[in-house]
Amino acid sequence: MSSGSGRAIVKKQLLSVVAGKDKYRVNNENDRKHSLLDPRKIVQRAEELVGREMPYKLTSDNCEHFVNDLRYGVHCSDQVTKALLAVLITVLGTAGSAAVSYAPGVAAGIIGTAVAITSLIRALWGRRKQE
Repeated sequence: MSSGSGRAIVKKQLLSVVAGKDKYRVNNENDRKHSLLDPRKIVQRAEELVGREMPYKLTSDNCEHFVNDLRYGVHCSDQVTKALLAVLITVLGTAGSAAVSYAPGVAAGIIGTAVAITSLIRALWGRRKQE
């Protein structure tokens, strides 16, 4: 990835070279959720992208999105989804605690915010299921 550019160049390298001395594992856990594309098609598509510059955003176009799109034809990232849910659960928990200790008007505003966040979660889940 070019530093701060929001762009990345697709490279073909051995996983052991990229990881170096760091531990790694191949994670195909989404094979249970999504239909695997023909392996020859996956390799062909990947090789066609070598050398191309692609958009890169941590939350919507990261390496997990890239490989899931290649492997399943689904542009998704479980890491991003889990991180967003963790943040939202924390926010909702904090809002609930704050609602109990503030005046009724403030509590209503906090609860309204929590309802809006819950609606956002539902919308994100619906979009993810469509993908």
